[in-house]
Amino acid sequence: MTIGFQLFMVLPFFMALSFFGMYEARAGRLLMNAPFQLPAIPNFPFPSFPGIPVVYYVDWDFNIKDWPSGKTFHAGDIIVFNYNRNLHNVVTINETKYEDYLNCVVSDKAKVLSTGNDAITLQNGVNYFICGTMGHCTAGMQIAIVTT
Repeated sequence: MTIGFQLFMVLPFFMALSFFGMYEARAGRLLMNAPFQLPAIPNFPFPSFPGIPVVYYVDWDFNIKDWPSGKTFHAGDIIVFNYNRNLHNVVTINETKYEDYLNCVVSDKAKVLSTGNDAITLQNGVNYFICGTMGHCTAGMQIAIVTT
């Protein structure tokens, strides 16, 4: 069997996955283990459906505040923060602690992630994230993601 024929047989499978939001095109990654990856398809709109999680990849850095604009998020979607773990971290702020988010406060009870590749499942409501490294949040490393 030739490689071209194998790809022809497998391609509809990946197209179906992309339709149901299980394939994140920008990063060219599957939500399941696969022996290979398809190349990324830039700017191809994939629908988002409640109940079917979508994985979003965020390059966690300064001036990220507007990243959620124009995107529709649902509870259960997954945000993967990619960053240099020697410079940054990701702090999840409880929805009821809006003042902590606004003022870039990292409380003792806050969940601090620091692997450089952190996956977080979005909860219903507003999800707040900041960088806990001194001065980074006030310099623009914070996002609020609202789920519908």
